[in-house]
Amino acid sequence: MKKVWAMVLLVAALVLAASGSAGAQEGKPAAAKVAGVGKEPEVFLASDFLNSEKWAPLREPRFARGYPGRLDNGYLINTAPPGAAPEEIKGLKDGAGLTIYGRREPLPLRFELSGTFQVDNDSAAGFVLNAGLEKDALTSHYLLLIYHGGINLWKYTFSDASKDKGDYLKLAWCDRKLQPDTDYTLKVVTGFCGQNERGHGYTISVFVNDDHALGVTDPAPFPPGTMGIWLGEGLAKVKEIKLKH
Repeated sequence: MKKVWAMVLLVAALVLAASGSAGAQEGKPAAAKVAGVGKEPEVFLASDFLNSEKWAPLREPRFARGYPGRLDNGYLINTAPPGAAPEEIKGLKDGAGLTIYGRREPLPLRFELSGTFQVDNDSAAGFVLNAGLEKDALTSHYLLLIYHGGINLWKYTFSDASKDKGDYLKLAWCDRKLQPDTDYTLKVVTGFCGQNERGHGYTISVFVNDDHALGVTDPAPFPPGTMGIWLGEGLAKVKEIKLKH
């Protein structure tokens, strides 16, 4: 009799397991893959942008050159040509004060990236994402920046037809008062939902000091590409970044 009951319980368990699996397939999407699960992040300090073979100076395509960063008390700071007026730096005249460093090895579609930045009342700082390159010039890319008034996520589509060598589309933004000369941790997590999944497209989730600030799904995303750090429009700083993919 005990053997019979054991067989009954075994069959019931198998039926429940099968029905639960079918329900997951029919009604609920599988859990999204998380970039770099179980992996230790790569950590890059301010000095690595200048001294590591993994990084290279880059420029925006609308400018003939970029400006190198310099180290100051553990931060990388953007520089400008001698004698440049504050309004020229704020307006990026001829690229004045714009410092960009890009990782030589492209990233996959899914990744998690965070960095410690500072801005003043004029500047912006953050990440270049999924960038194409022509030699040392960025082509199409996303640009995620913090500034004194919050966070902006731009989508820049490269084109030779316009004065700026492309078009800027503000994909998302968040109004938030940020204090000058204060460390802020900017984090971005990317993912992808396929055509057969709800809300298909490229997902970009942004956090500031671990608080979710904004999220967006781009149905026509750029392919995987180079990531980098962007400092400009005033005095901007980066201390370190962490990368998982």
